[in-house]
Amino acid sequence: MSLFREAVYHEDDDTSATGQTPRNGRIIDVRRRLSTGDHPMTVEEISTDELKRKLDAGENVQIIDIRSPSSFDQGHIPGAENVPMAELHTRIDEIEWGEDVVVACPIGQSSVQAARLISSYEGVGAETSVRSMAGGYNAWEYELETDADSDA
Repeated sequence: MSLFREAVYHEDDDTSATGQTPRNGRIIDVRRRLSTGDHPMTVEEISTDELKRKLDAGENVQIIDIRSPSSFDQGHIPGAENVPMAELHTRIDEIEWGEDVVVACPIGQSSVQAARLISSYEGVGAETSVRSMAGGYNAWEYELETDADSDA
């Protein structure tokens, strides 16, 4: 059984009748429960200022930091959970997903891919918002927590 929602391919692809993956690999739809009319592969972004405001207000935001453990140890957004991108697909079912998930990376590009993967996971509910932090850690101008800070 797959952990991810089913992908549907172009009908005009010559392999669609056989049920095999088309050679061109173009996915037109991912069957997922959406509360909005947005295309399922669209990933919303949240600004660092908005994320900081939510954290300061005590809102329950689940931050997934997909950088390497060594980068994470050097400093991360307070409360972030380190799930390196290379491990995300194997650890995705170990995580209890909240309703407001923000994915952070160095520059805000790989977090978009990670957010797509998380959104496609069957264990993520339709009410869950999965967003990428715009600009990544390069845009984060606020204090970072280190392992020493979080152990104290």
